Amino acid sequence: MENRFLKEKLNLGLLYDDDTLHVAFGVDKNYFKYVGVVITSILEHNDNCYFHILIDSAEKNDVEKFEKTMNKYGSGCSIYFINDECLSGLKTTLAWSRATYYRLMLGEILPDNVGNVLYLDADILCLGKLDDVRSCSDLIDKIAVVPDPTPDEELDIRKKNIGMDLDSVYFCAGVMVLYPKKWKECNAFARMMDLLENNNYPYLDQDALNIYFADNKIFLPFRYNVYRHLYEDNKDAVLLHFVGTKPWCTFFEHSEQALWLSYLQKSYWNFDEVCIQPRTATEWRIYSKILKGKCKYRKAFVAHGKYLKKKIINIVKRRKEPDWFKFPSSNKK
Repeated sequence: MENRFLKEKLNLGLLYDDDTLHVAFGVDKNYFKYVGVVITSILEHNDNCYFHILIDSAEKNDVEKFEKTMNKYGSGCSIYFINDECLSGLKTTLAWSRATYYRLMLGEILPDNVGNVLYLDADILCLGKLDDVRSCSDLIDKIAVVPDPTPDEELDIRKKNIGMDLDSVYFCAGVMVLYPKKWKECNAFARMMDLLENNNYPYLDQDALNIYFADNKIFLPFRYNVYRHLYEDNKDAVLLHFVGTKPWCTFFEHSEQALWLSYLQKSYWNFDEVCIQPRTATEWRIYSKILKGKCKYRKAFVAHGKYLKKKIINIVKRRKEPDWFKFPSSNKK
């Protein structure tokens, strides 16, 4: 039967069996190569994995490198090219494209014979065995997540803004274990779309997931979603999450970046095609401070000028945005 969400599907490498660990991603073509690094890190530590990548489009060169990766590790993957016109009415931001909503579609896209699935963002590294994920059971209508380590005061404000019970645990949707077949049976995608269309959620689909699964979640150990700035005190991390500062932004300097680059070197992607220079106003501002700290004042001055230019452009864009795009302090009544 034709799937209205799917334009095309491409299978690479080996097939999966009943004991396979399924891992899924939802990205646009700009993040495809970063998924390649995540997958490389997973396969360096884990056997018998199969990958499902939901994406808008892909460069031929990247697809070829994914095929090489599957052949190298004796693994397999399916690439699903999404018809994202069905998401055209939903909000996007400078940080989040339509691809952020792809994870909501897993139940509509993945085959019915796929069991539990580990969903991951593309800014994650796997540093060990995913044994707790493999042993997840009795999910059915629940998801397995890691509580967001953001300070309680900030999380309480976030929960109030989306109408979430303050006693409920807010989670980061960058790491989830789910049972996609049940999502399909429960019409979860349509229900979460309804939430998104009738509320102005600051964190978009992540907020919708937190509302939808408020009373239907179990918890993975903290080591399965360790934020980068907490890694120094959590060296047992299995999944290291580069929230905020991305490791491919070479102008941001932090100790964990070298760890990410070591897995990049093991992949089929190279530094020049993956790592980037500053693009956003925030990135140029931070880069300017880094240069100033290194006494490179002329370059710092130029970088600060680019920051100001980007900031002005962003202000002008925001003034032109329709009212529904601007995040309110609370839900619509």
